[in-house]
Amino acid sequence: MGHSNSIFNQIQQFLPHTAFQAIISKYNANHYTKSLTCQNQLMVMMYAQLTNKDSLRDIELGLSLKQNQLYHLGINSIARSSLSRANNNRDHKIFEDLFYALLKRTHDIVLGGSSKNRFSFSNPIYAIDASYIDTCLSLIPWAKYKTAKGAIKIHPLLNLRSQIPEFMVISDGKKTDVTALKENKDSIISVLRDSSKNSSGILVFDRGYIDYSLYKELDDNNIIFVTRTHSRISYKVLGQHKNDDECCIKDEMIEFGNRDSRKNYPGALRRIEWFDRKNNRTLSFITNDFKFNAKTIADIYKARWDIEIFFKWIKQNLKIKTFFGTSKNAVMTQIWIAMISYLLISYIKYQVKCSRSLLELTRIIRESIFEKVHLIDIIGFKAMNIKRKIQDIERWQPDLFGYG
Repeated sequence: MGHSNSIFNQIQQFLPHTAFQAIISKYNANHYTKSLTCQNQLMVMMYAQLTNKDSLRDIELGLSLKQNQLYHLGINSIARSSLSRANNNRDHKIFEDLFYALLKRTHDIVLGGSSKNRFSFSNPIYAIDASYIDTCLSLIPWAKYKTAKGAIKIHPLLNLRSQIPEFMVISDGKKTDVTALKENKDSIISVLRDSSKNSSGILVFDRGYIDYSLYKELDDNNIIFVTRTHSRISYKVLGQHKNDDECCIKDEMIEFGNRDSRKNYPGALRRIEWFDRKNNRTLSFITNDFKFNAKTIADIYKARWDIEIFFKWIKQNLKIKTFFGTSKNAVMTQIWIAMISYLLISYIKYQVKCSRSLLELTRIIRESIFEKVHLIDIIGFKAMNIKRKIQDIERWQPDLFGYG
């Protein structure tokens, strides 16, 4: 028996619609709207993300071939001029707020369904880092980074167990990593404290976040941090830790040797020198934790690499490297809706206990987005059945693929 709703319609039903209506009312987002409502804009831009569209014209053409599906999706208008105006003028904070509303709904399900807990302890681990998205300076002058170069920078706080960003800042390329963190430290600390419950949250970051007053603020909030240190650090050894691992060269209790550094962080820290056999190099870590063994500290820092994989994934599978509009609001809107799409796919994966990777699930949705079958049936297809299904779509609906 067929299914009356398309895959796309089933996906959008996972959105927190009541919360979205409240957000729309808060910003009075549909005031004087004649055609493209806030809900329509979200659906059209999610469609662009899930199908990897390249331009407003591409979006308009793709949806025009599916006129019979638009009613069920609540889409009243697909004119690219209307979409362009909405992206430029409708406050991007609407979609930022929707991201956090969806995150609140999905957090426990995604975290509970995730099997990626490589450590024996229960402490939640987060990584923070930043990544550049290069832009054309002549088209997006507000994102000026260097004399002849433009860039947008995303700064996510990634939960390393769920692979979900639980806080994110979007800035121009000039903003340094540590500045973005310090400007939003209250929100970041709140996430770490709320998630940690009875155990201390752990924050791991690289050398771009060296700031001794920041270390103290994390320590004062009972947040464990693990980071790399540079070779020029001035410190005094206060004692030695026992270590039984041959890869651990040094495990020391230290304090900063410079007066200004000690003023910003007057307490003791732990410094570990660790030999990385795989890459034949020696790494130096600093942490305020004195309980975990040296190998665990090294493994915590190693886990930070997940955020680099996250950056690679979203750049390859979401539409955030090229933009449908050039204004700051349009760019921010596109990125926040991209992150809503990422969160929805993750939510669906864990909600239906899908064993497929996020990449496989994304590709399945992309190829079958307007199919009227149950989402669980599509997710459950074996690879050969998926290929056969796509061939059937091509045979009976060739217009979708631009030929026939």
